Amino acid sequence: MSEKIRRINREPISSRVNFPKRTKSLFLIAGGILVLVPAFYFSLKYFHFFKGAPTASVSGSLLETTVDKNSAATICRGEDCFWLNKDGVAFGKTGKTGGNLVLSFEDKTSRNLNIGQVLLKPESLAELLFLRKRISEDTGIFLKSGETIDLNLNDFDFKTADGWTLKFTLTENAYRTIETLKKTLEEVKKTAPSGVAGLDYVDLRISNKVFYKFK
Repeated sequence: MSEKIRRINREPISSRVNFPKRTKSLFLIAGGILVLVPAFYFSLKYFHFFKGAPTASVSGSLLETTVDKNSAATICRGEDCFWLNKDGVAFGKTGKTGGNLVLSFEDKTSRNLNIGQVLLKPESLAELLFLRKRISEDTGIFLKSGETIDLNLNDFDFKTADGWTLKFTLTENAYRTIETLKKTLEEVKKTAPSGVAGLDYVDLRISNKVFYKFK
């Protein structure tokens, strides 16, 4: 007997499996959630990353929205003064005030002074604060207010509490500046009957040389 082959027409699976409408809706919702949740997560993470990331400084301007507002010094131009934090960033304006609690100096250069800018390099500010403190401790000479006409902000003139001016440069090692000043003051006391009270200025800006003048 010959074998007969009968073709069997198979229906597509979709036509043979009939899911209830409610089940189909649940599948669609679940699939949508699986797509949307990861997208929402990464977009949220991306947003917070850039929102919290600090911005860079450009041409001396600090673009960050939050700035340390603990004052370390003031820098003035006439009657207008700017508060500086330890990073040398101007974070606010103030009028010129008396008192000697905060390092203060007059900027007589031609540059612009604006809030949000780095008006003095942090290492320069740190050295000025160090010199002011150590000179007072080691010699008894208190530096009141200073000034600079140097665009590089290296050379400073500071008026002392005794009425004379100390001229120095930040290009010289701070410890060497202090030691040179101590030796100079010892020499002045031996030379002048009135001692430091008769001084007009002491100039330590030139390496290996000291100039001083009496009134």
